[in-house]
Amino acid sequence: MMIIDCGQNCPQQSWRLPRTFVVCTILLVLDGTLAARPEFEGWSSLNHDHQRHQHKSRLSELRDNHQAGPDDIDVRPNNGKDPDKIKVKMTLKRFYYLNMIESVFMADVVFQFRWKDERVKSVIPSGLESLTLSQEHAQTKLWMPEVAVTNRDIGGVEVLSTSVTIKSDGDVTKIQRVLGRLKNKFTSTEYPFDTQTLEVICASSRYMANEVLLEADDKASEVEEDAFEGRGFSVDSHKVEAYVEKTGPLEKSRGKMVLNVRRGRRTWYSSIMPSTIAILIVSYLVFWLPFQPPFAMPRMALSTISFLAMSGTANAYLAGVRGVPGLSWGEVIFQNWYYLNFGTVCLNIMLEYICHVVKLPELGTAIQSEMKVIFPVVCIISHSVSIVYSTRFLAPVLSNLALMIVIVKSYKRCQKALAESGQPELEPVSHAVSFLAASSSANQPESSASADADLKDDQSKPSTTNDTQAQTPIAAGKAPESDLK
Repeated sequence: MMIIDCGQNCPQQSWRLPRTFVVCTILLVLDGTLAARPEFEGWSSLNHDHQRHQHKSRLSELRDNHQAGPDDIDVRPNNGKDPDKIKVKMTLKRFYYLNMIESVFMADVVFQFRWKDERVKSVIPSGLESLTLSQEHAQTKLWMPEVAVTNRDIGGVEVLSTSVTIKSDGDVTKIQRVLGRLKNKFTSTEYPFDTQTLEVICASSRYMANEVLLEADDKASEVEEDAFEGRGFSVDSHKVEAYVEKTGPLEKSRGKMVLNVRRGRRTWYSSIMPSTIAILIVSYLVFWLPFQPPFAMPRMALSTISFLAMSGTANAYLAGVRGVPGLSWGEVIFQNWYYLNFGTVCLNIMLEYICHVVKLPELGTAIQSEMKVIFPVVCIISHSVSIVYSTRFLAPVLSNLALMIVIVKSYKRCQKALAESGQPELEPVSHAVSFLAASSSANQPESSASADADLKDDQSKPSTTNDTQAQTPIAAGKAPESDLK
């Protein structure tokens, strides 16, 4: 220790300074003195260069060893070596709906990502084996692969919860629950008896495939038992797979959960099918009404209104697939029902024409009796063909073919009946033209002159008759009955 006497001003006090302080002060003065002299002008720069070289050596050593401090969160654990492998696991918690027109479905999915990072040991307090952090806190302390859902709709993903668990052995586990409206491709060919493939795709939003590589974890795919309860679907199979996708310069490692779901048929058989069968039965009742004039309007109403009802039912069905490319199975079935219902309209008009225009009521009654059996048989056969996927397109053809056969055979029978009765042959075109001409002429208004003449004749005739009746008894020499009384 050094003792410094302050002189007369402070005779009884002394300062004691450490030797280290004195040495440092001398060195600083010497450094400034040497830096100020021309022959020692490189002294300070050499000192700074030495410090900079030490810093670069430290960084190079960290890169060579692929180790970083806990604050280097932007450096991958395997930086400069192989890609960091991220184990992926997905669990479907809840399925909500599927919209084929907008090509989206909504689901509640839980993701689990696992990777290895030895640097997290410094984050765990001493005495603890593991530590759970929030998403916000973990992003400031740890390196994160930044995996996100990639097939999401615009603004269609909401993160419900996230937790990051680190362990003393370097294991990092991130669990995240996401409610997502996800884009997906659908096929309408087998609708409403279809099986759709739903995909949940995730990838790193920052790193390429040569930096972060996703892999399917053990038992990577799970589906909760009540995930599809009350949603009209059931799951057939599910799995999680990883693959590398390259699109131009973009090369990503992606994880994908594939769900094969089958649409329930309860709605079809409980609502659509019974209503369409009821409509066909109503149109079939046309063949059970007689040909008397009071039943002409009910016959036409049954066939026409049932056809309109079938159109409304078809529109309600098409609301779920309108705009989706392809011809669905249900549309083929509805086409078949359309043709059957339209057949009752055509046959009803034909029978009315035979009975009331051609004047062959016996033939019309015979054909109607045959249709009571033929129409149900055609309906059953064509519908049985339509519900078989491989032969569904034959059903409308069979219905149209049966309708044409019935109309052609009825025409030939009508021609034969006219020939046997000595009447002229049936000419539908000429009959239709003459009918339209007669209808138009009957609807034309008469001229005012003829109308006035007819009116005058009508007014003069009753008066003449009355005068004649009044003069007849007098001319006959007979007194009126009132006079006799």
